[in-house]
Amino acid sequence: MKRILRPRTCRPYPELFEPERGEAPYRIEDSNGRPLPSRGLVNKVERWMFVPLDPWGRPVARHEGGHVRDSPPNLPRVRYDLRILHAVEDARINLGLDWREIPVELDPVALANVRKLAAEDEQRGDLFALVIRSVASIGTNAEADLADLLTLYESQGTFVQGQVDRVRKGLERSRARARKPVAPFGAALRLARKLARELRRAGLLEADGSSSSPMGTGCCIGHGLIDDDEEGGDGGGQLAEAGVAGELHVTRAPLTVSLRGGRLAGRGLGARREGSIIRYAHRWPSDRAIFRGRRRRSSATVLVDVSGSMSLSADSLDRLLLATPAGALVAIYSGRGTEGELRIVASGTRRAGPKHLKPFARGNIVDVPALEWLARQPEPRLWVSDGAVTGVGDHASDAIEERCTAIVKKGRIERIGNLEGTVRRLVDARARRTDVPAVTRQHHRAALRARAARLARKAADADS
Repeated sequence: MKRILRPRTCRPYPELFEPERGEAPYRIEDSNGRPLPSRGLVNKVERWMFVPLDPWGRPVARHEGGHVRDSPPNLPRVRYDLRILHAVEDARINLGLDWREIPVELDPVALANVRKLAAEDEQRGDLFALVIRSVASIGTNAEADLADLLTLYESQGTFVQGQVDRVRKGLERSRARARKPVAPFGAALRLARKLARELRRAGLLEADGSSSSPMGTGCCIGHGLIDDDEEGGDGGGQLAEAGVAGELHVTRAPLTVSLRGGRLAGRGLGARREGSIIRYAHRWPSDRAIFRGRRRRSSATVLVDVSGSMSLSADSLDRLLLATPAGALVAIYSGRGTEGELRIVASGTRRAGPKHLKPFARGNIVDVPALEWLARQPEPRLWVSDGAVTGVGDHASDAIEERCTAIVKKGRIERIGNLEGTVRRLVDARARRTDVPAVTRQHHRAALRARAARLARKAADADS
């Protein structure tokens, strides 16, 4: 009888880690052969997990189970590179598993791969990636290997090892103080904030807290750069086909500049049929709205896709804000890998300066949660986009497109393909008056358009 050898699969059961049983079982997918930002990914909200389904992938599955047990469903918004918090959170989970005598121990092949990737970080001069990889290895058997490797890198190795020791001691101290197997999540937040401060002092972070390192997100021990162009690589596409959108972080830029475009709309005053101050006597024959009084200021919400396909520069966005009326809410969004940022750049009578209009990344990734945010904002809701939507890995799919289409229809969202059309739409919305004759509305609209054009030309001349 011929013996047939079938590949052995090791499927995890994250439900066993949950303190309370969830409403639905987790959907388990094999991460082998897929260029994901990490070999292990878990989403506690949508209840899916990507791990290697073979014996050597057991440590990865064990680590993701620790996230199911002790990590919050969503990470909070932070003012620094989110990968820093990912690494400290990985260290917290690893130490908790080790204390429960369920250690994360990589096999010799995986250990050699981790050491190889760390050496490549150093050769590439990516000290940020070396710090993140070393911190994420805390609590695993890769920690000692990386510590030996760091001794070869002199001052840089000393700096990295110092950050690792500081994070480990902080987590162990918090765990002992809490008298629990794992340190509280608040300790990870504090240590990540301190680590970001040290990296900024070392010049490894930009002024806004971000890093240009191409290292992926998620569990940061044993993976390299994000590469969606590998032969046969379709992991991000398969995630997107399953309807998995990236994780959205909503932030607010410092609104330090007066929204000059608000002057186009006046100061909330207009013609009324009742009042005490006669200001528009010439309107008596038409509609008798001769009094001047407070009127409800029209508002709008504008969501701008600033991914690479839109080719929008900070100067272009600055010209949009110059023509934006007061009371409007303007936000920009973009993403990379498995996450993205939605940044509010104008609200009320204030707006952000040009230096805060730089895109977070060059991909879409978070179209679905960004449109869900827009659907909850005041009308009219304008979406400045070319209509191309993607999910994790910046891959397009029918599932993501159908979800976005449904959100746009249900939320009464109007899509506009360029900034010029958005400016005209904002001007038209501000000039529309229900109690003003059509001729007056047309005249007022033409005046607003002319003023917006003058402001845009003035900004262009100043830039040149």
